[in-house]
Amino acid sequence: MPRPRVRAAVGLALTVGLLGAAFLAVWTSRAQIEQAITAVWPVPVWLGVVLVVVPALSWLASAGALWALTRRFGQVSLGEMVGLVGSAWLLNYLPLKPGLVGRLAYHKRVNGIPIRKSARVLIESVVMTAIAGGMVLSVGVCAQAGLISQTVEITLVAVPLALLAVACVVRPPSTRGGWLVLAMLFRYFDMLVWIARYWAIFHALGRPIGLDDCVLIASASQLAIIVPITGNGLGVREWAVGLTAAAVGGELEIALAADLVNRAAEILVAVPIGLLCARAVASRYKRRRGGKAPKSCDPPADPPDDTANRPPA
Repeated sequence: MPRPRVRAAVGLALTVGLLGAAFLAVWTSRAQIEQAITAVWPVPVWLGVVLVVVPALSWLASAGALWALTRRFGQVSLGEMVGLVGSAWLLNYLPLKPGLVGRLAYHKRVNGIPIRKSARVLIESVVMTAIAGGMVLSVGVCAQAGLISQTVEITLVAVPLALLAVACVVRPPSTRGGWLVLAMLFRYFDMLVWIARYWAIFHALGRPIGLDDCVLIASASQLAIIVPITGNGLGVREWAVGLTAAAVGGELEIALAADLVNRAAEILVAVPIGLLCARAVASRYKRRRGGKAPKSCDPPADPPDDTANRPPA
């Protein structure tokens, strides 16, 4: 069996196994989870809106980061990247991440960006995600250990975003290194969005958690997504959240349920966005490719014979 197929089979088996184990753990504790949900039901409208809107913010932030990194190597508009990332978001739930492969192929054929440059962008994006996760993780660990107060924790989490915004003004994208600064700003903003996502979902389940726990869980979630085993961290992320919550004194089953609900909300948003973006990307691709003169393999036609129209010598 070819290596890509083996990898896809292993990833699919791991995804099914991890998700199955998560659902089983949640099912065995369903009475406890139902009690928690009943305590806060019905969920406030604003909280339901947050659960739906916040995943869309993650999509836009990821698109912005990839656009800033890719813009150095070719003419790619922000709207174009938003569409590509939106369609890839949905497709990457399938084995072998066809959304990622399709996006790289699109950049090569439409934007003229070599695959090696797109691979460099992916590596840079992963590194930036790890840096952002490490930054907030260190703050969360200090807060969990009681080394800093909650006010200091909020300040330390928010200050890097402000500093990056100022850096984008001092060193705009048009200057050397400016695109990297802008990409880091988008990536760090995405990390804050994930913190908000977990704060909202635990509140929706009747188990509100503090900022330090949200920071630790969001950091573990993002670091789990980096692992290139399953599409969108499916299964891996749920257990990373559950085990992290259990490690800081939370309930494993509640945390697993929280991220399963988080995943459901994410898919609920990803499906319409992915379909609309895929249609927009396909239309743009046809326009771009259709604008080029088609190459013909037929030999040029012989010039017309106008001998009969020539005047007599």
